[in-house]
Amino acid sequence: MTRSEAAAYVSISTRTLDRAREKHQLTTYLIEGTTCKLFLRHDIDEMLGAPPVNVTGMQAWMTIGQAAGYLRVSEKTISRLRGQGELKSYTGFGMSCPRFRRADLDRLLGYSATK
Repeated sequence: MTRSEAAAYVSISTRTLDRAREKHQLTTYLIEGTTCKLFLRHDIDEMLGAPPVNVTGMQAWMTIGQAAGYLRVSEKTISRLRGQGELKSYTGFGMSCPRFRRADLDRLLGYSATK
């Protein structure tokens, strides 16, 4: 995925993504015949310490506000679920705000992950 796609995937700025790359926390790949550097979704998931999940059609990683909107609950409820260990959160790339995987949110709702 491109730089902007990778940043959108994790809901971070492209500058934060660049800092992770500069610190060698994230690898970019140059695909033969192209001039742009690409990121692998697997590497991003691994950087955040989460097993990769195949998600299509919707954002795989969400901020606390996006997760609250997805579950139709308050941000306070998301924080409570996180604190009680019912909802796993991930941080990486020097982010101070946690990110939540859509697959974990779906599991909380009782949906099974589709591969």
